[in-house]
Amino acid sequence: MIWNIRNFVIIAFVILMWMIMDHLHVNNALAFVIIFILMFLILYVPILFTVLWDSNLKRIEKFLMSNKSKPEYHLFYALAHEIDEEVEDSIRLLLQKYKGIHKQALYKTVFAFYKKEILTVKEEIEFIKPLAYKNYYRAIVCMEEGNMRKLTKSFTRFQRLG
Repeated sequence: MIWNIRNFVIIAFVILMWMIMDHLHVNNALAFVIIFILMFLILYVPILFTVLWDSNLKRIEKFLMSNKSKPEYHLFYALAHEIDEEVEDSIRLLLQKYKGIHKQALYKTVFAFYKKEILTVKEEIEFIKPLAYKNYYRAIVCMEEGNMRKLTKSFTRFQRLG
């Protein structure tokens, strides 16, 4: 683990919170739970907000650039900016990191869509495990092919699952 200023600030915060809880005579178990919840909120809520709800493109891009070393985030940046080499590198790293067939199928499907290789997409979709994801990608294939009848069927299945 690389020790940087952020880690020292986190440790200092935890020690300070523990001292405050001790001074207020809070039960140790309750103090631990309170500190854990506070740390979760401080560390992960900003990330969750940015990833799930933020619509400010400059903040999202800044977030993706600050997490460029993580292929899970960098993939989206590279896809958005159509940087072929970085998309391929991110996919390669993700396929090395996640060995599960279902997870790999998701990344291979995303890459095949990026390359506009619909036949590969159709093959990989069959290995995707969450049925909602499988139907989502099937619907996209139907839109690409202009097959509205199948699209309606896939969309109906997707709505029932979601």
